[in-house]
Amino acid sequence: MKPRRLAGIWILLCLLLLASCGEKGPLLEEESFPVTGGSAMTAGLDRAVRSYLTGQSEAEAVRKTLHTAEDEAYEALLSGKADLIYVTGRPSDAWEKKAKEKGLSLEATAVARDALVFYVNEKNPVKSLTKDDLKKIYGGEVDSWRALSGDSVPIEAYECPEGSFYRTLMEDKIMGGDMTSGEPLEVVINEGEDPLLFSLESSSLAYRPATYRNSRGSIFYGGRHYLTGTEEARGIRLLKLEGAAPDDGEIASGRYDLTYDIYAVILSSSPEGSGERTVISWLLTEEGQKACKEAGYASLS
Repeated sequence: MKPRRLAGIWILLCLLLLASCGEKGPLLEEESFPVTGGSAMTAGLDRAVRSYLTGQSEAEAVRKTLHTAEDEAYEALLSGKADLIYVTGRPSDAWEKKAKEKGLSLEATAVARDALVFYVNEKNPVKSLTKDDLKKIYGGEVDSWRALSGDSVPIEAYECPEGSFYRTLMEDKIMGGDMTSGEPLEVVINEGEDPLLFSLESSSLAYRPATYRNSRGSIFYGGRHYLTGTEEARGIRLLKLEGAAPDDGEIASGRYDLTYDIYAVILSSSPEGSGERTVISWLLTEEGQKACKEAGYASLS
């Protein structure tokens, strides 16, 4: 067995031993940690993993990670600027081809699970919707909560910009690829990781700063990990889908099925015992999955 592979196995065994003993100090030294990055939707997971393993604060972890557009993350990986990236799905055929053109190949491993969730004002009496309800709301067929056993309040349906990750997920899983509405919806431009901070696009296409108008009639959607545990502070409620709540149990059972996996992608040429392979191996352990859940993501099983 090669020395580097032995070193990697030894590091992983040490991580597991320290975790089982309840050790709260660094589990992986900073110099052994890989250069990481990824898409904006996975920044929270990257920070949590780095903070958990190295003992750094979240603020310190932010400075050590690079999360931009997913395309830029893949460019960083293929150019050697990053060792490991976290993305929302397997590498596309286009990125597999680009890697091959450089004499490289990509290796993707599912490490956590997230979900598309819908939320409303906490005072909205509606607690559960069906996929058909959501399609009617975003298709412009239903414009009052009264039609959905709610109050006689107009529905304010907030929408993500075309081409964004959550917009695409909505189109695929709810709308069947059709987001066309008879009435124009509010268009939301997400300016950061927090889906409650964005700009509204007016009918004149002029942008103006705004925060989420959490009115009695509002409905919007985003990633579960952004919102889990913050509902009370934000004054919102995550809606059930077909009676299933977007919690760990319902996601694991498959009853709440608006889910997607988070993948850790590295180069296939990454050697055994490298920092990136050690991190991925740890993420798949019970302790690693626990860390994912603490960061707001669901475990893989």
